[in-house]
Amino acid sequence: MKKIVKDKIKKIWRFPYKKYFQSKTRNSNVRILSSNCIGGLLYHDMGKSFDSPTINCTVKGMDFIDMCRDYDQYFRVAPVLAEVSPQGYPIADVNGIRVNCVHYKSIDEFSAIWGRRCERFLTKDDEEIVVVSCDAQIRTAEEIEAFHNLPYRKVCFTVNSEPKYPEFIYVPGYDGQESVGDLTRYADFTGKRIFQKYFDFIGFLNNKL
Repeated sequence: MKKIVKDKIKKIWRFPYKKYFQSKTRNSNVRILSSNCIGGLLYHDMGKSFDSPTINCTVKGMDFIDMCRDYDQYFRVAPVLAEVSPQGYPIADVNGIRVNCVHYKSIDEFSAIWGRRCERFLTKDDEEIVVVSCDAQIRTAEEIEAFHNLPYRKVCFTVNSEPKYPEFIYVPGYDGQESVGDLTRYADFTGKRIFQKYFDFIGFLNNKL
């Protein structure tokens, strides 16, 4: 009961920022491939249908890179259960890559939603693909180089205050850690999340950066 009330309060509190975000990104013609939960939150704030199969999942390292490089060979494949995580959520195998189904209760639930979103993603080939990640998933030198070479506009949040490439965005507050923390937390009273505070997603989504 407390969670329901809390969620309603948050929804009302964030409503002005969400409407502002939507008014600025209304004509954004993009599909978001995200290695973490940021993608789903951006779709939500934009008021767009969830057309990306990676929403509510995490995909790490070269698995995420390979998926972005050749999404067609993964988005036409039915997931199978690889294992169940210690936290209880399913980990899926999708044509050899591992997808952590963090916000799903079962592989059947994930597979059904994955299939629908893959179909929508593949049919909207008139929309540009943009890629979002962070150094919790993209960390090694090989992964950084491969991410940089992806043929899309992209952004990756990092604890590195002097990143090698401009698409890697430094987020303060995590110095001394191996990677950034939870970027989906609220950053200020306006309802902005941390990932929105340190990067102009409105300009990015509207292709003005």
